[in-house]
Amino acid sequence: MKNLENLSDNQRIEDVKLLFYGILVGIFAGGLSSFYRYIIHGIEHILEIIINFTRTNFYAYPIIIALLVLISFLVTKFKKFSKLCGGSGIPQVEAEIKGYINPNPTKVLFAKIFGGALTALAGFSVGREGPSIQIGAMSGKLVSRKLKKNKTVEKFLITCGASAGLSAAFNAPVAGILFAVEEIHRHISKKLLVVCMGATITADLVSKILYGTETVFSFSLTEKLPLINYWTLILFAIVLSLLGVLYIFLMDVFMKVQDKLKLKQEYKMIPYFLLPILILAFMPNLLGGGGFLMKELQSANFPIYTLVLIFIVKLLFSIICFSSGVPGGIFFPILVLGATIGTIFGKIVDPIYINSFIILGMAGYLTAIVRAPLTSIILIFEMTGNLSYLLPLSIVCLITYALPNYLKSLPIYEYLLERLMERENIASSKDGEKMTMSIVVEIGSEIENKKIKEVKFPKGMLIINIDRGVEEIIPNGETTIINGDVINILVGENKLFDTFNELQKICQNN
Repeated sequence: MKNLENLSDNQRIEDVKLLFYGILVGIFAGGLSSFYRYIIHGIEHILEIIINFTRTNFYAYPIIIALLVLISFLVTKFKKFSKLCGGSGIPQVEAEIKGYINPNPTKVLFAKIFGGALTALAGFSVGREGPSIQIGAMSGKLVSRKLKKNKTVEKFLITCGASAGLSAAFNAPVAGILFAVEEIHRHISKKLLVVCMGATITADLVSKILYGTETVFSFSLTEKLPLINYWTLILFAIVLSLLGVLYIFLMDVFMKVQDKLKLKQEYKMIPYFLLPILILAFMPNLLGGGGFLMKELQSANFPIYTLVLIFIVKLLFSIICFSSGVPGGIFFPILVLGATIGTIFGKIVDPIYINSFIILGMAGYLTAIVRAPLTSIILIFEMTGNLSYLLPLSIVCLITYALPNYLKSLPIYEYLLERLMERENIASSKDGEKMTMSIVVEIGSEIENKKIKEVKFPKGMLIINIDRGVEEIIPNGETTIINGDVINILVGENKLFDTFNELQKICQNN
């Protein structure tokens, strides 16, 4: 019993240390993500000045074109400096968690922050949220390296940093935790939840100290959708689902077009960087991630045909910008597109409910494309400060999650991860550094009440011990597994994800 008590004490000390590391990551990730947010906000003000100036001063266009070409060369230099700084950064974080890549965090942070700032200055329709997640993740990795922690702790802190980055970007700590579970780490453990909670709350606190406590969006919901009109939610969710599938299809098309461009790397970006000139000339409110458009959707009374045109142009502009591979995300543009669909649908149903459909459209469209319904629901709660729409949000998000899956449309970040693996010729044949992971045995699972020798576990893994309540068991072939057991496993870094997927099949009640 003394040995057991010693082991438990040591484990408790390690858990407290890990929570402290998570808080440390939250400070660092929250600070850097907030710094990035500050830069992007400043750039949005610059874009607003440029838009107003060019309305009457057409001679400025040649100067802007020259500056855009220069920015395209600078962004290309940043991408060469850190080849994994392009895009939103979320697939890169997922690939690192799975052990497929090992980027230099300092290089990624420098290239992502300043390359992303230049991209925003060019008026590209990309968001700051995906980059904030990668900035947070690399902050976690830097903290781990400075503390000289092993790979297992490093993965924890990378996940904490990713959740802290989202928290700081949106002032949404709970959504940050859920995103880490649903999209980044892909499994739940109490230890992971607690450490991520420490990181996200700390990052949110840092962000609120710097930017105040106001929500990202402010909607006045004077009229709630009555129950008798809830049938419209089903129709709305189907529309969102189909347009989400269209988004992923078009992304694939334009990604392949980008692959086929037979230009030198230095010149490949120039056509993309000239596109914002057309938007500036004809639809300047669509420049940037969507902040200008969101303000107009709530205040301007656009006719339906104008809103449809805005949606089409913004959809194509966002996809083309992102497919170029510049440092920038798709999170916020997707929310703005969802809000536009909601405005159109609200005008058709009853204009009095437009704000309701804007909120539902943001959550539903994000779910249709990303396939993270819990994150979408909670994110909209935290971004709007409105907790009264749980039932309609849940109805819409359940449908927009299920229908695209039924139509065999890949979630966007899975699609982007596959492209990353192909482009970088990433192979997972080597085991890599050894890591520990845990999985809980559920009631009704395949291995419940079986002896270890009777279970066909994945190859290349080793069971270290089993936590059963406060008891720690050193198992052998005769040890019987019961529900609630936490099986702790040693596995090669590059086999971590595949091993976990196999264990889920036998440890969970599927």
